[in-house]
Amino acid sequence: MNLTKIKKIIFFVLILNIFNISSIFHTSYVVRADESNPLLVPYYSEIMKTIYKVVKLEDFSVKTSELPETLKLSFLNIANTLYGLSEDPLKPTKSIDFEQKFLELIRNVRTVVNDPNYAKYVDDANAAQGIKDALSLVQKIAYTIFTQVDLRSINKELIDKLSTQNSNKTYKDFAKNIEKVATLAKANPFKKSEKSIYGFFNWVNDIIDNETTSGNLDPMMKGNLCSQKMLLHLKGSLIDCDTKPALCVRFGSPTIGSDKDAKISPEFFAYLDYLKNHGQKHTYINFQYNGPQGSLKEFFGAGLEYFRTNILEGLANNSRYKDTLQLISLDKNSEFYWQTGEFYGVPLVDKDKFSKIILENMFGDEKTQESEDGFFFPKSLSDRSGEFYKWASTTIPILIKLAGGSKKSYLIPKDRRTLIEIIYAMIAAKLTVSSDVINLSCKEDVDRGASSKAFLFHLRNTLDSIDNKSLECEGVERGKYLNTLMFSDAYTIRNRVVKKERLERFVEADEVLMDFVQDKEFRKFLEDNFQIKKISIK
Repeated sequence: MNLTKIKKIIFFVLILNIFNISSIFHTSYVVRADESNPLLVPYYSEIMKTIYKVVKLEDFSVKTSELPETLKLSFLNIANTLYGLSEDPLKPTKSIDFEQKFLELIRNVRTVVNDPNYAKYVDDANAAQGIKDALSLVQKIAYTIFTQVDLRSINKELIDKLSTQNSNKTYKDFAKNIEKVATLAKANPFKKSEKSIYGFFNWVNDIIDNETTSGNLDPMMKGNLCSQKMLLHLKGSLIDCDTKPALCVRFGSPTIGSDKDAKISPEFFAYLDYLKNHGQKHTYINFQYNGPQGSLKEFFGAGLEYFRTNILEGLANNSRYKDTLQLISLDKNSEFYWQTGEFYGVPLVDKDKFSKIILENMFGDEKTQESEDGFFFPKSLSDRSGEFYKWASTTIPILIKLAGGSKKSYLIPKDRRTLIEIIYAMIAAKLTVSSDVINLSCKEDVDRGASSKAFLFHLRNTLDSIDNKSLECEGVERGKYLNTLMFSDAYTIRNRVVKKERLERFVEADEVLMDFVQDKEFRKFLEDNFQIKKISIK
């Protein structure tokens, strides 16, 4: 056991002894990692049925005699798992333990990808047809797991049941109503205490349960299921027309572990190989923190996102996937993001200065060209002569100049925070133009990720609604779906509402955005430079 882990154990033992509150870890509002979560039962059922539908019977007509013995065994296990769903192969029965079947499937997919024969044959054009077919099937299953499961109707039904329309005048009201709903978790003894205390003990519980700091973090195996969230209809590159919509998906960090031994999950490699073989591209917007290690932040858990983010960013520069994966990191954790502290938390900041700060944080200054902690852009996007950098360095200053009216020279903190959210959404839309799939994810995609997808949807909806009264009839439905984006994943995955500070940030951005778009010049510039034309929610 290394010194860092010993320090953590000593720290938490002291906490338990000082406050004598060990019982809280058995009555926590957060679902413990080793407990099954029945809220996920319909999700497991839907994901296995989707895989069953996508993977056809003929996909298993592989010449198993051509497979190496280790691949043959794993392949047959995958076949048995999928076709053991029902005695009638066309009608999976409801009595099956779909969670157990899903875990079996993931384990066998990982066995195939981890097998030396996978790396040996994955790009071998001369491999036997049976081997090619078997590897293609595994990649197809991985692709289905990450992108093809549609849980939108289930999520919406869940949120609709949690609270009635009339009792939810604000997002905060909705959050309070979800907290009142009897869930599988036991009552939190600190529920009526100060939010800081309540949040602190939920955080401690996360660490005790190895969800934050342990090398055992494995989102896919702990019920963090991937699913479709939205269809993003993009503007044409030359004319304003719809192109093929990009799929916006949710999933937790596709990594295993949270320490120096962290690694990319095998099924994510299989997914990327599927995209590569089919000429598709994925844009990954990462909100996990990427620096620095060896600090107090690491001791208290936050800095350990460094390890997961480091390997993800390394994958972004992997030549094998240069045309398949486009990954960036955007800061959602620092004093810059929150506009607090001695340097950022000043009452007024000149617009020109704020533009310079944002661009230098993202891309570095002219001399160093090194991003600040929290940001990462691969060379293809950070190149000063490239199209993306030219777009960002031109668009961001104009957007900031127009915010609140072009005659206004200074920005208060809430204006700056909202502009950061708008700029992040515009970057996501810009990068999606060249992609088939996009995700905006933090560690588990239940707080930072969920609020970012909700704001992306809200921004497009706001631009649509401001001058179009015909959309008012859709307002109630859109509002319910916005609640679904914000709250459903946190509730099902972690059995709680979205974290207070992330919800409050969204609420503030909503209020400021509605003020900003009243200015026609700002609204027109935002509309002209926002590359998503429409978002489909069902």
